[in-house]
Amino acid sequence: QHASVPLVVDADALNIISAQPALLQSVSDAQKQRTVITPHPAEAARLLGNEATAQSVTRNVTAAAEQLCDAYGTNVLLKDAHTLILAHDKSTRYINLSGSTALAGAGSGDILAGCIGGLCAAETNKQSVATTAALAAYLHGKAGERAEETVGARAAMARDILQELKK
Repeated sequence: QHASVPLVVDADALNIISAQPALLQSVSDAQKQRTVITPHPAEAARLLGNEATAQSVTRNVTAAAEQLCDAYGTNVLLKDAHTLILAHDKSTRYINLSGSTALAGAGSGDILAGCIGGLCAAETNKQSVATTAALAAYLHGKAGERAEETVGARAAMARDILQELKK
């Protein structure tokens, strides 16, 4: 609530917020503009509550991302086969088409969160958090594609994606 730097909210932090939405809803509007939540469909369903399921999120990713923006006022990066990035005010949206099934493995989302955080922290970055998250998703996706080419989709592990990202 007192942070003045961009925040990336992922994994267990999303689970905590789904149980206590006021934690994120109570932060300032200025901080919400600097925050990106990065749920996959099951996490998005938990954040949305009510009758939402991972399947309903997957069926209409755009509507789910818009509902998350409305509910939390943050930037949203909704991970799916094609990742949707939506600005906090819904004025800008990106669809990331890079990636492969190699990104479905354990730890891949942690690498994406790290990419977003690292790019947001760069002193030379003058882009919005949504644009920065879209760039991170693209780079992460391309690294996943190269990892799949190198070791195969089933064999690719988070370290392979990270190795490709370093290139």
